[in-house]
Amino acid sequence: MSAISLFPKWANWLCLAICLVACKKEEEVPPIVAKNSADILMNGKPWNDTKINTRTNIYDYCGYLDTSVLKEQYKNFFSIYFLRYHVGKNEERNYFEGMSFGAIPLKIGTYLLNGNLTSACRPDTIPAGSLHSNEYDVMTNYYVVLQSEKNYFRVNKVDKQTGLVEGEFMATFIRKDSAKGSTYPDTMRIQPSRFSAFIGAQE
Repeated sequence: MSAISLFPKWANWLCLAICLVACKKEEEVPPIVAKNSADILMNGKPWNDTKINTRTNIYDYCGYLDTSVLKEQYKNFFSIYFLRYHVGKNEERNYFEGMSFGAIPLKIGTYLLNGNLTSACRPDTIPAGSLHSNEYDVMTNYYVVLQSEKNYFRVNKVDKQTGLVEGEFMATFIRKDSAKGSTYPDTMRIQPSRFSAFIGAQE
C-alpha cells in the first residue's frame, strides 16, 4: 500500500487547494517599487511642503541619453533633480520650481559645488548646482551657486546593486537671470537637507 493511500481523499484535495491558494497569493504580491524622498529646507522653511518629485540618473545633463553611449569616464557620475509642482485639474502637474545637482561622483564623499550646470550633452566632471522657477514652460528665475558661501553635496551611501543613493546637501543660490516683474528674492539658501533616491527611478 502506498503512503498516499493512507490519507483520505478529502485530505489530498485539501492539500491541493492550499497549494493553489498559496501559489495564487504569491502571484498577486505587487513588486517592490523604488521610492525617492527628500527633506529640504529653504530659507528656514520646508521646500517640499507641496508634493515633490525627485529623480536621479547616471545620465548626462540632457537627462535621457542612454548611458551606454557615454564615454567611460562619465559613467561614474550622477545627476539629481528635485521638482516642485501643484496638482491641478485632471491630476496634471504644474511645475513651478526645480533644483538640480550634476556631476556628482557615484561614491561616498563630500564634494564642493564649484561648477556650472550646462546643457551640453555630456556631464561636466566638476560638481555643480542650479535652481530655477518657472510658469508652465517659461523660466522666470535662474540661480547659480554662490561660491563665497559654504556649499557641499555629500554622498553617504551608494548601493550599486539596488541603485540606492543617499546623502545630504547645502547651498546658497544667487539669482543670475530673471523675468521682468519677478517677486523672487536675489538669494535662496538651502540649509542642510537630506535625500534618498534610486538611480533611474523618477518618482
